[in-house]
Amino acid sequence: MVICEDNIMKLIEIINSVEALNALSATKLPAKVSFKLGVFLKAVEPDIENYNKVRNQKLEEYGTLIENKEDGTKRFTFDKEKGEKYVKELTELEESVVEKEVPEIKLVDLGDEVIEPQHLLMLNWLIKE
Repeated sequence: MVICEDNIMKLIEIINSVEALNALSATKLPAKVSFKLGVFLKAVEPDIENYNKVRNQKLEEYGTLIENKEDGTKRFTFDKEKGEKYVKELTELEESVVEKEVPEIKLVDLGDEVIEPQHLLMLNWLIKE
């Protein structure tokens, strides 16, 4: 469960909510709610970009990129030692604390818009009854 006391959360909680945040931002919402959400998204965007940059650097540092000859897809593989280092460093990054002004959005503020249940679950720290 996401802890969002005093606008403090772990980076991984934001990262895990990116899909749902993007889906919500693409929904037609009342202007006040859209504005609050837009301000929040703009505030966390650098954190998300930096996380992805560091994650990709660590993949390249510790992993070996393998291409599937049949379908052309690529993935990283790790030997045991490097895999453990990758997981340790990424977990430390994901557990870092991020302090952001988290808007208060009430379920009623979303109006009659249809929002997928999995997105509501991912955003339980943002949307209140």
